[in-house]
Amino acid sequence: MADRRTERTRRAIRGALLRLLAAKPLAQITVAELAAEAGISRSTFYAHCPNTHRAFTSLVREFLEEVRPLPAQLRCGACSPEATGAGTTPFCVALTADERWAALVRDPLFLPTVLELLEEELEPTALAAYRAAGADEDEARALYRFQMTGCYTAALAYGGRADWPRMQAAIDTFIRGALAALRAR
Repeated sequence: MADRRTERTRRAIRGALLRLLAAKPLAQITVAELAAEAGISRSTFYAHCPNTHRAFTSLVREFLEEVRPLPAQLRCGACSPEATGAGTTPFCVALTADERWAALVRDPLFLPTVLELLEEELEPTALAAYRAAGADEDEARALYRFQMTGCYTAALAYGGRADWPRMQAAIDTFIRGALAALRAR
């Protein structure tokens, strides 16, 4: 029974945070208002989460669980869901495809949190495309940040438009060309 209650409370916190993020950025959300929005006491909130940023990070992790694994993302040759297989939504598509994440992905702390989480868990295979093209470890990490940041920015600016697939194809061509130029240096 405690597990169901725990999960119900965590769902309430996540849902409340998403609702509050629709009105204002995380930096302006207090524990007191998050707990009140979730229908729980502050002490219950603290029993599950040390602060609002940790709750936010949990939401970002949940979002990332729905996108394709980072190694595949970094070797993006075609960002359409059809090209990546079932259950592996590309990062750039996930940013705009599901309205329930809209407030989360538009928060100023979303991208820094994504980058922090992915770097903490970065597997050597995630940077393999850059390393295979001749980048050293530091260059590979810089290129990873560049690609993820660009993907995020372009998806928020153009995702959802009718011509987004054309934009994706141009971006994918650019990435392949950049990797080829890196190999040729």
